[in-house]
Amino acid sequence: MNIKHFDCGYPYIIVDDVYDIDELDLVWREIDFLMDGDKLDYPEKTGTAYINNTPTKKNKGVFLHNIYPDNKYSNIFQCNKKIYDNLVDIMSETRSWFFASILSNLAVLDHNSTLLSYYDSDDYYKPHFDSSRISMCIWLYKEPKSFDGGDFILNAKVHTYNLTNDLYPSQTIEVKNNRMIIFPGIIPHGVTPVKMKNEVKGMGRFTITNFLSTRWK
Repeated sequence: MNIKHFDCGYPYIIVDDVYDIDELDLVWREIDFLMDGDKLDYPEKTGTAYINNTPTKKNKGVFLHNIYPDNKYSNIFQCNKKIYDNLVDIMSETRSWFFASILSNLAVLDHNSTLLSYYDSDDYYKPHFDSSRISMCIWLYKEPKSFDGGDFILNAKVHTYNLTNDLYPSQTIEVKNNRMIIFPGIIPHGVTPVKMKNEVKGMGRFTITNFLSTRWK
């Protein structure tokens, strides 16, 4: 894993080469299985925000914990173990007070959920924020890349919620295969529209999002 830390008034971490070759093979096997047939749900079932009663995203997805009775049955869950096991090392070079405070008390991250999303032609996610303390998005697509767009906008402008994100510039982060971004969930973010170069099913943009939260007790 190639880890880089950034701070533009708000912190984020980019990790390239998240999965090794064997892990990628396992992850793609599961994705292909979930793409076979019609197993992915529309935004209304995958936790979208709404603006004027309209979902802020256009894509399809599924929360993996809703379909697996035990994590051991999911290749994605098994491959993601190394991310959680290495979270201290991934964050250790941070100069951000946010990640430093998380490192001092990792026990606060006592709940997580995992969402697989797929973006096909003209799919997008308008600016929004998550309820998680930390969001980790892993981007995947089949080579050769068959779409344009689908880039990630961090600190995206969300005037609907009266957020003070105008204090700092937005960052456009290029979608790259096998890349992960880690950031505080409260930072507004979005995905630019995907423009497919062909209409072959499954050749669009996939995201595996891990939401790390604090369980309400």
